Amino acid sequence: MPRERRQIIFSEMELYEALLAYNRVAEQPAFEGEPFSLLLTREPAITLVTRVYDRREWREEKVKLPTPFILEAMIRFCIANTISLPRRANKRFLVVQNEACLFVLLDPVKPTADLRLVATVGADPSNKA
Repeated sequence: MPRERRQIIFSEMELYEALLAYNRVAEQPAFEGEPFSLLLTREPAITLVTRVYDRREWREEKVKLPTPFILEAMIRFCIANTISLPRRANKRFLVVQNEACLFVLLDPVKPTADLRLVATVGADPSNKA
């Protein structure tokens, strides 16, 4: 049976916007201060450099953002900007050609372990159909 794969590529500004917006509403914010630089790595991961005003001086902090935090920020950005995102699809964060990517897999078969999917959003774990 055919399956569909999508990649939603985020520009650097869109990624900043997504991370800032989610950090403001997250139960446990991942960073403080104003981000001014980010570094994408192959892991995939994001290291965010922020500036924090502390005791009359600015200091820089480097924060490695957890993958679930990045994924949730990207999903919320898509929802807020009416970017079509299937509720039951498997989603994960990837770095593709040095760009942040939300990888979406619509698969009628249960995902295999080798995909190393980070999260399944909207899936009902009690429904085993």
